Amino acid sequence: MKDYYEVLGVTRSADKEAVKKAYKKLAKKYHPDVNKTPEAEKRFKEVQEAYEVLSQDESRQSYDRYGERWRERTQGRDEEAWGRGPQGGGYWQEGSGNSRGTSASGYDGMGGGFGASGGSFEDLFGDLFGGGWGDSRGQADMEAELALTLDDAVRGGKVQISVDGKSLSVKLPDSIKDGQRIRLKGMGHPSRDGQAGDLYVTLRIKPDPVFSADGYDLSAELVVAPWHAALGTETKLRLPGGSSLKVKVPEGMDGGQKLRLAGKGLRKPDGAYGDLYVRLKVTVPRAGSDRIRELYKQLAAEQPHEPRFTGPSSN
Repeated sequence: MKDYYEVLGVTRSADKEAVKKAYKKLAKKYHPDVNKTPEAEKRFKEVQEAYEVLSQDESRQSYDRYGERWRERTQGRDEEAWGRGPQGGGYWQEGSGNSRGTSASGYDGMGGGFGASGGSFEDLFGDLFGGGWGDSRGQADMEAELALTLDDAVRGGKVQISVDGKSLSVKLPDSIKDGQRIRLKGMGHPSRDGQAGDLYVTLRIKPDPVFSADGYDLSAELVVAPWHAALGTETKLRLPGGSSLKVKVPEGMDGGQKLRLAGKGLRKPDGAYGDLYVRLKVTVPRAGSDRIRELYKQLAAEQPHEPRFTGPSSN
């Protein structure tokens, strides 16, 4: 008889969650609805039997104490009353209506109903783990997230995504915004009828050092000195995707005011573009020399401006 811990690939100190996780992984791998190799059904039965014993406190404690004779010991039966099942799987007892053996539909583990050939993904993973696998296309669908830079979102093309250990090539749509969901037909889990479900990928825009995205609009902050705000200025801005444009700041702008650059945001599904909003932030450089300090004094004398307190609504 094989060691149940070895069958599931866990240590003897593994908690219930680790046992459940190991079982789920192996059951997916060897379920006959998916794995058609000759040894798959046998391995699936072993995995089910091991999980049935190790997932329950009472049976696990008995197994840890008595090993392969745990059923005999815990039920007070002598060795002659027990034997191997007619199909070679699990223990059975003649005359008992509570058999634990291999029936025509496979090993009757977990209280029955999940036989190797009599139970589907829908039965097994729907009841035990909250769905996500099954006979229907909807239950075989998968969900994933793909994080993109703004440059990726604007350039488009193909990117690689890893799902369940597989690397997939995904063609990005022409129009992308944060939270957008795309469907990749036939790239989900296999279902019992042989047709794969779909993979739904949620696109996420990574934080950018310059821009923030709100739907298809972009925002950025431009830091200027007081004389830039007073006299106006011009600077170059690199846009996501690699192109650039000149941003002209008109004279007399206050800190906090915004410039709207129409059509310089992200592409929309109809082919139009969102807008780019540039918020002005005025910063005062330190007087790094006596000459600059004198110029500040001269400016203060020639352009008086009394300090004053204002409320939030006055900003």
